[in-house]
Amino acid sequence: MRHLGVFGKPIMGDMTGGDSSKAAGAVNDAPERILTPDQMRALEARAFRNGVKSIDLMEAAGAGACDAILREYGEGGGRLAVIACGPGNNGGDGYVVARRLRKAGWRASVITLVDQDGLKGDALENAKRFEGELLSASDPEVLARFKDASLIVDALFGIGLSRPLDEDAKALIASMNAAPARVVAIDCPSGVDGHSGAILGDAVKADLTLCFAAVKTGLLRPAARAQTGRLEVIDIGVDPAHAEGPSLFRNSPSLWRGALPVDGADTHKYKKGGVAVLSGPALATGAARLSAMAALRAGAGAVTLLADQLAAAEIAAHVTSLMVRVVATPEDVGSFLKDRRYRAIVLGPGLGQAAKEAHRLIAAIAAINEDDAQDGKGRSRSLVLDADGLRAFAEEPAALFETLCESDALTPHEGEFKALFPDLATPQTARIDAALEAAERAGCVLVLKGPDTVIAAPDGRAAVNTHTSRFLATAGSGDVLAGFIAAFATQGMPAFEAACAGVWVHGAAGISLGRGLIAEDLPRAARAVLADLYGD
Repeated sequence: MRHLGVFGKPIMGDMTGGDSSKAAGAVNDAPERILTPDQMRALEARAFRNGVKSIDLMEAAGAGACDAILREYGEGGGRLAVIACGPGNNGGDGYVVARRLRKAGWRASVITLVDQDGLKGDALENAKRFEGELLSASDPEVLARFKDASLIVDALFGIGLSRPLDEDAKALIASMNAAPARVVAIDCPSGVDGHSGAILGDAVKADLTLCFAAVKTGLLRPAARAQTGRLEVIDIGVDPAHAEGPSLFRNSPSLWRGALPVDGADTHKYKKGGVAVLSGPALATGAARLSAMAALRAGAGAVTLLADQLAAAEIAAHVTSLMVRVVATPEDVGSFLKDRRYRAIVLGPGLGQAAKEAHRLIAAIAAINEDDAQDGKGRSRSLVLDADGLRAFAEEPAALFETLCESDALTPHEGEFKALFPDLATPQTARIDAALEAAERAGCVLVLKGPDTVIAAPDGRAAVNTHTSRFLATAGSGDVLAGFIAAFATQGMPAFEAACAGVWVHGAAGISLGRGLIAEDLPRAARAVLADLYGD
């Protein structure tokens, strides 16, 4: 029988942490919320104000965790489970798990960092309810228990830790990690900062992490993901949709599938939308060609590369499906973009010395959009600014931000982000916080690239993408991503959704190709990914 949360909702929800090898189209139906620890605490406080008793919420959490453990590892049959309990509510959850595992036939032994005299509130009450073996972490028998255990449950600190571990805690965690048993972490592996993902000296290495209500933001960072094992969400009756502050999600098609462009029977290439890609000089056109081909493969109806005379000749020798237009000045670019069929522009990949003109280029684009707005046509073009286009504004980022709006997207990697937002690129700033602040400051969508790419909008929404592959760390990969985003934007997707879709398709293509992929492979691989998304 499935355990019900305190509001009568079923307790279980499934998700997978780290890189995914599942088919691109295998997704959940609803967008998956993620939470900061502060948001989780605020949700619990809200539940208490609505009449939920804290002891009942702890019982629901421990019961849900126990049910998940039993589904994963079965009834005890006399096997030994060691539950490591800390001094706070996470430890209280652990006592509930220990009590319930005993009822399911496990020999449950609790190892505690503090005596009952050091506990209070609900944690103390649940410690009193536990009737099995209780050992202090300093007891010499502890190592023997870990050695003999089939299962270890980490309920030391959960999301409540934000400072480095003391020596006693580090020693206990080291013993847990050295044991041969399977390890389950309750809410968050102890030693991981649940908000930033930092490792606070040492951390439990879990096979399974059971997250209450939602995955916490820090658990999607690479260092933390190495500690979590598989992630599973336990519904305890606290709805993450009611969280205050930024709306945070894990990036997946469920977040943006409804905004995907759909081709009607009367579609044609310019109805689908055109993408313009500005090229660098001769001998440096490869990056722009990658962006352009990616945009074409991701659904743009027409893609034109804008280049000087020499670069245009080089491009024409390499491409067939792409169009080429010779431009000599930013004003030539502006003249071309008066064609409203081109609704997205990629600026930056391989631009090189031509990036000196980025200020004039963006000003020309802004002037066209302003003219359209005054004519009542609305803003018709989305700018995707990447690579050299970003670096061109490192000395005066405010000049860039003044020209941007919510339909534009910046796609920096860590170094480019630091150049534009030096005060945000600090170890003390959680990555998701930095991206949200940067998006608000720039007034547009911000795609902070990396193994856990963060897509942030100026309205306070953000998504973290872990559907990716480490093999995407190759030259030109980011240029392809810029083209994917532009393709979705020109087909009518709002900038945030277009960026999320582009990042996800990019990651899925990388997963499908695996080891040995190069950037040229990615646009072609997108075909199968898109076929799965659309059900073709």
